[in-house]
Amino acid sequence: EFQAKSQDQVARSPVLSGLPWLATDTIDDSGAGAWDGGPRSPDELAFLQYTSGSTAAPKGVMVSHGNLFANMRQLEVGMGHNEQTNVVSWLPLFHDMGLIGNLIHPLYLGTNCALMPPIRFIQKPIRWLRAVTRYRPHSSGGPNFAYDLCVEKTTPEEREGLDLSAWRVAFNGAEPIRAESMQAFATAFAPHGFRAEAHYPNYGLAEGTLAVTGSQRGMLPVVRGYDAAALEQHRAEPAAVDAPGGRSLVSSGHCVADADIAIADPESGARLADGAVGEIWVRGPNVAQGYWDRDEETAQTFRAHTTDGQGPYLRTGDLGFLDRGELFVTGRIKDMLIVHGRNVYPQDIERASEACHEAMVPTGAAAFCHTEDGSEHIVLVQEVTRHYRKYDLEGVVDAARAAVWGELEVPVQTVVLVKPGSNPKTSSGKIMRHQVMLSFRDGELPEVHRSDLTVAAKKATTQPPEGDRVTRTDDLGSYLRVKVAAALGQPVEQIDGARPIQSLGLDSLLAARLAHGVETELGITLPVTTFLRDITLDDLAGDLAIRLPQGTGGLPGPGDQRPPPLPLEPPREAPAMPLTRGQRALWFQYRLVPESPAYNITVSLRLLGSLDRGALQRGLDGLLARHPLLRGRVRQQRGEPVLAMDLAAAAHLERVDLTGQPAAAVEAALTASCRQPFDLTRGPLIRFCLFQRA
Repeated sequence: EFQAKSQDQVARSPVLSGLPWLATDTIDDSGAGAWDGGPRSPDELAFLQYTSGSTAAPKGVMVSHGNLFANMRQLEVGMGHNEQTNVVSWLPLFHDMGLIGNLIHPLYLGTNCALMPPIRFIQKPIRWLRAVTRYRPHSSGGPNFAYDLCVEKTTPEEREGLDLSAWRVAFNGAEPIRAESMQAFATAFAPHGFRAEAHYPNYGLAEGTLAVTGSQRGMLPVVRGYDAAALEQHRAEPAAVDAPGGRSLVSSGHCVADADIAIADPESGARLADGAVGEIWVRGPNVAQGYWDRDEETAQTFRAHTTDGQGPYLRTGDLGFLDRGELFVTGRIKDMLIVHGRNVYPQDIERASEACHEAMVPTGAAAFCHTEDGSEHIVLVQEVTRHYRKYDLEGVVDAARAAVWGELEVPVQTVVLVKPGSNPKTSSGKIMRHQVMLSFRDGELPEVHRSDLTVAAKKATTQPPEGDRVTRTDDLGSYLRVKVAAALGQPVEQIDGARPIQSLGLDSLLAARLAHGVETELGITLPVTTFLRDITLDDLAGDLAIRLPQGTGGLPGPGDQRPPPLPLEPPREAPAMPLTRGQRALWFQYRLVPESPAYNITVSLRLLGSLDRGALQRGLDGLLARHPLLRGRVRQQRGEPVLAMDLAAAAHLERVDLTGQPAAAVEAALTASCRQPFDLTRGPLIRFCLFQRA
């Protein structure tokens, strides 16, 4: 029936007319009862696990049922899990740690898992700890930054009533693990039942399904000191942690059951002895089958053999060494950068910088991570044209930071502009990032301008004196500059209130922290997007001055009672976002056949009894507030389609009076409404229609 009615429409579209069409109501279903959806062999594909990152071509890791069950068993043994093991998680389910470790693994065990949206944790880290108190899990955890957040963004008053005594495994992975973070967390929450022995550093990657190593459960984490200079020469030489040139490293533990780790020379494949730094190679039943539809990369990454013929091994691309059977991860061969638990490709940062200003030299940027005082931050070294003197170089730096944030939500703390041709390249024209990093470290770059927020941060304080009370007459702009400076780790003097907020280097995580701080201290609820908008801090200060509760005598000082939160009017439109691959495909189809309802998804509900239209309207508005993408529309930005969201738009409820109409007329009205196409350029992406029959 549908085929017959849509023939003319299909014929007008070269894309639709070239597709095979099958009518599902004519398919012979006599053999449906014999279908068996279970795997026929352990090697059968379970799902594709896409590697993290922001490149245009992510790789799909082929995880088999055998890989999955092997890693489930390895986690069960390593973490001491059983059918009584409860889990609490705030990790996103599109990440391997969240999906496999905190959703599939509890299903495998037949136990319970309490899930929390990631943004709920980011907004208020105490929520995670309260969930641990309420559900008393055996296991819960996250990347290293999560433990830092709990220490930095919870108050002694918030911690009252916490009971973390049931927490046996606090796993820590997915980014570099810092001993200082674990110690600070254990110290802060020991009065609330947390035991330092619960810390469980581990190591894993998508190509290993999830887990590759794990610590000794119920034992204090192993932290050892090594000579930093020797590590740079690929040797692990013991040294006191507090000695000059000493570097503390946290053990990621031993290999999971039935698996094997080798440290190999990444060039020759020769197996290296304990204490020698090389590439981490892994083999075992948890190692995935390869990359989907990428035979050459699969052979290079998953089929490695050592020079003595052992293999096949998975090449992780990470550097590390073995010391008394324990794995210590020291860095990455791959240029992947890790920012707040996210994997970011340096070429994406470089590409954004090179395209943001006419002073930038194309293919002349190098992005990398630099560690100083135990803190890792991003450095961008960008070549500028030989006419650089005619430009405002601080403005050029601002443009680079804003462009990188706008595309990737990644803060760049250090930007160095260098003369054209300064960054070395390979014979094929690729930037030699490691050489640029060494030149930066050794102070040998031919600089023309530098903006280094981390250096500036050491020269000035970011907080007002202890106990000071900011009065009503004080500039709210100064207050905001102090908050932003503290979040970015730079001096107040470096924060220009007249610059757009999004050019200051904030990412969504820092924005959530700032919004929570303003709500706590001023009693004003700010949407997280406030700190991601193209407005200045001075403009925001004007908004806050209007909304600051009267009669408080000024901004609250220490010990003052906070007024209840006062909502701030949200921005009219959120920052535009590039379309995903799937969204681009839908946009392409829309441009071909804009009148097609093929991708409409309809839901009908029957409401019985009297109708409170006000309550219905409020419910629909709440739905849009919770899912702002539904307020979206597609528009062009610099020649590319982007998704814009009208955050202030109310839900439009169309009313159709069908009182006394026969059933056929009602059915026709419903069908017509369902088939009405959407205008993606105007939005919104959802419609509400109320049909009244009485």
